[in-house]
Order: sequence, then C-alpha cells, then structure tokens
Amino acid sequence: MHVKHLINGGKSIKETAETYGVSIDTLYYYEKLGLVVPKRNPYNSYRVYDSADFFKLNVIMELRAMGVDLEDIQEYLKHHDFKSTLALLDNKLGSLQEQIDRLTRQQQDIVQELKYDLTAISDAQTSVMTIEALDARPCELVSTDLLFYEDIPYAFAQYMAVNKHERLKTLRSIPTYLVDTTQKVNGCFPPRRSCFTPASRIPKYLTSSPRDFMPAERSKAHSWNARKSTTK
Repeated sequence: MHVKHLINGGKSIKETAETYGVSIDTLYYYEKLGLVVPKRNPYNSYRVYDSADFFKLNVIMELRAMGVDLEDIQEYLKHHDFKSTLALLDNKLGSLQEQIDRLTRQQQDIVQELKYDLTAISDAQTSVMTIEALDARPCELVSTDLLFYEDIPYAFAQYMAVNKHERLKTLRSIPTYLVDTTQKVNGCFPPRRSCFTPASRIPKYLTSSPRDFMPAERSKAHSWNARKSTTK
C-alpha cells in the first residue's frame, strides 16, 4: 500500500488559512500570542506549517468553536493533559451557564416590555387625552439635590453608574419630583427632591417593596425619604 504525504515539506500560511477558513491575519495573531509559531524556510524566510502546527491549530479551532478565550487556550497549550482538559471544559461550562442565565433574563425583559407596549397600544384611544389617578407607587431618589427637570435623566445615568447591582427600568419611567404637600407656593406644591418614577405597569422586582431597589450603603435618611416617596 502506498502511503501518501499530505504536508510534505509543510504548508504556506496562505494554504493553512484557506484550510481552516480563517484570515492570514488570524494566523499572524496566533503567532504573536505564541499559540502557533511555524518554522521558517531557510531560503526565503517564508512560514512553513508542519504536522505539530496543524495539531495545535486543530485544538485551537475546536476550543474557539466552543467559545473558549484565546488567553485560556494559550495557558491550556502550555499544560495540555487530561486533567487540564477537564478543568478547561468545566470552567467554560460554568461560564456558558452564566451567559444562558443572563440571556434568559434579557429575553424575559424583552417579552415583558412587548406585552406592556402592546397592552398600552390596545388600550389607548386616538386623539383622546385622559387624566388618570394612579395608586401610590415607589420612586427612586436619584438625587438629594433639587435639579432642573431636564437634568434628571442625567442624574439617573450617574445613579446607575454607581449602583450597578440595581436593575431599574428607563423605558417605563419618567422624571418626577418629590414634593412637599404640607404647603403650597403659588397654588403648587414645591419640589424638594429629584426622582425617577416607574410607570403604572412595572416589573415585580419593583412592586414588592421600594427598599428592594435601594442601595444598601445609602444613609438611613435617604432610605426613609425613598420609602416614603410616592406619586399619585
């Protein structure tokens, strides 16, 4: 039986890139990271990919298809054994589960938004304006300062940048003021604080209790103001 050599003398970078369906720049990058460093033709310094290089590339391509980061692959190739393979795949599985959970929450949020919007559209009456009295709802105190109305959205953005653990909605919230109902100025209640108020149909994680979305580090005075803050 005749034995055939497929890579007799090695393959060029162009041939290798075409074999894997990647760009030449990708192979350059792998070489820069030290993942696959091909030998050089002594006569013209062209890159020559041999059997060992193709073995590494096969591993890299498979792991990349699984979504494994290049940094993890780089470390894996340095310690390539059965134990490190199990550890790498187990870590990736955990990372994928986190992504699945995050995507599931995003899907639920989108479905919830769609249901709300479709309900609002079906309930709306064209060219008819109505004033509706709503039940008391919690407000999020985004600033203890009295801000201009047009500045409240920016205050909300600053608030969310600091309190990244909170999940407040902006699509169904409006800038509002906490007003002092014990007195009137020119027939109006004077504003005291700047808030963001969820719309009437709000997610469960905002309806259970205002303190559910209060940051733990906030002072007692601020927490009391937010818990007492309601719009009608």
